Amino acid sequence: MLLLGLTLFACAGVESSVMDTAETLGKGNLSVSNTFTMGINATEWLLMDPEDIFDGDTVHPLQYAELKYGLNDEIDLSLRGGLHVDAQSAKLLLKKQLSKRDAISTAVVFGGAYSRIDPIYWDYWYNDEVKDFEVLSGDMSLLFTRRFWRVNQITLAARGSYHLLISNFKNDLREEEHIYNAGVRANWKHAIDPFYGMIEVGIEAPLSIEDTPQVYPWMGLRAGWDFDL
Repeated sequence: MLLLGLTLFACAGVESSVMDTAETLGKGNLSVSNTFTMGINATEWLLMDPEDIFDGDTVHPLQYAELKYGLNDEIDLSLRGGLHVDAQSAKLLLKKQLSKRDAISTAVVFGGAYSRIDPIYWDYWYNDEVKDFEVLSGDMSLLFTRRFWRVNQITLAARGSYHLLISNFKNDLREEEHIYNAGVRANWKHAIDPFYGMIEVGIEAPLSIEDTPQVYPWMGLRAGWDFDL
């Protein structure tokens, strides 16, 4: 899954996954992974009907690769990236372990992202004068992880995101809109050293709409390789 995803699949966009644990890699260690999850269609996210969140193309399949490096024993730096002929995205994340006692760990993760999206990628048809979209994002997550039998980790996470959606028009005008969303996640990581697999489920709520938001079910799959240098 990891090799095929990195070589054959190419998707990008605005993602709101956690796909991590509160444990860190350790100083000088590396991890590479490939993730299939759900992406946000930001234009529809602003216009969705809160009475029927599934009415419209508000989410879409998304894939991204991640490279993670242990800056020291308590801090990891991650770079996520996706590439598509009609979209490009990159996210930089910093994880700081807050505590580690026996099999229990906690951590905070924060960072930012940039995406450039062609209107056709989101099936955007409301205004044919839009040349492209840019999305500047900020993320923060709190993670709690419990390790079982050395090879299994269960993580609970609360997360929130802010996105600045910039519409670039063909006449060189720009329009800015703000999007907020938050949710909770649970994931399970199973390791067969040095490889691992992860599955994540949860819910995500759009907070930008005026009426009381409903929630989306959220999910993702990951295959990765942790190795020491």
